[in-house]
Amino acid sequence: MNKTVFIPYLVIFNIVIISPKQYFPLFFYVSELQIHQIIQRYNYHPFSPACTENKGEILYKLFRATSKSCTENKEEILYKLFRAASKPYTENKGKILYKLFRTASKPCTENKGEILYKLFRAASKPCTENKGEILYKLFRAASKPCTENKGEILYKLFRAASKPCTENKGEILYKLFRTASKPCTENKGEILYKLFRAASKPCTENKGEILYKLFRAASKPCTENKGEILYKLFRAVSKPCTENKGEILYKLFRAG
Repeated sequence: MNKTVFIPYLVIFNIVIISPKQYFPLFFYVSELQIHQIIQRYNYHPFSPACTENKGEILYKLFRATSKSCTENKEEILYKLFRAASKPYTENKGKILYKLFRTASKPCTENKGEILYKLFRAASKPCTENKGEILYKLFRAASKPCTENKGEILYKLFRAASKPCTENKGEILYKLFRTASKPCTENKGEILYKLFRAASKPCTENKGEILYKLFRAASKPCTENKGEILYKLFRAVSKPCTENKGEILYKLFRAG
């Protein structure tokens, strides 16, 4: 019994269909909806098989397709692309995660908070490449006024920065403090307290500078739990390893 076998190939946005009854390939332009219908009909997944060639290039082209404004189901595709990029055998993981972050940072992206959170979850894994750079860029996105769930992201970013394997911990903690000192930051008291707890650890870089800046924040009238923070700051400066103890104690006395 003769049976025609169709083998579709996804090349950017063109579909090439070759059959034994045809002596030449047929090239035609199809819409996003038609591509989706063809994928459903032939159960074709561009990057799901392990033997797919140029997986990184296909993932990148798929990202380029989802970045257009007319793409349907952008949220679902971006999420699936993220899931694909998070797998260990995906090529150019760092570049794809960075480009996905760039898409999530745009104002027109749907569910920006959820995507940023999922991107953070990927960056927090030990096998993620360029963890320091991704965490720093995620912090930059969270520091913008239009970012959703800023307090939750900043808190989770702090939790990531407090781990011993995080790169550039001092710089991230310092920048996180600068964000927490702004009046529009949510959960300022909790973040400042947790930042103090991080600064009190012996492995924290630039402890003196962070403690001094934390004291400056505690001296402002709008800081929550000022008494508790000042007391804990005093307990910190009383330790022998604290830098600039005399100056901080003097300033703390002036504040008290």
